[in-house]
Amino acid sequence: MAGSAEDHVVAGADALLVVGTSLAVMPAALLLDQAPFEAPCWLVDPHARDLAPPGVSPIAEPASRGVPDLVARWREQGGFAD
Repeated sequence: MAGSAEDHVVAGADALLVVGTSLAVMPAALLLDQAPFEAPCWLVDPHARDLAPPGVSPIAEPASRGVPDLVARWREQGGFAD
């Protein structure tokens, strides 16, 4: 994935939401590493607490529950916050 369009999109992200991956398969395994240091990141996966690297907010729910809950929280707070 080095040098790909996806690299540039993730590297320029204001925030990153990774959903439903074990982080063991490429290219998903690299997504969180490519996000800017200051960008808030979330991982939504039933095993997120075990999988999320330091600095990534784990949401240990299936995507069908975790994503709507997170989006509702963002709407209530007026933006991205943990």
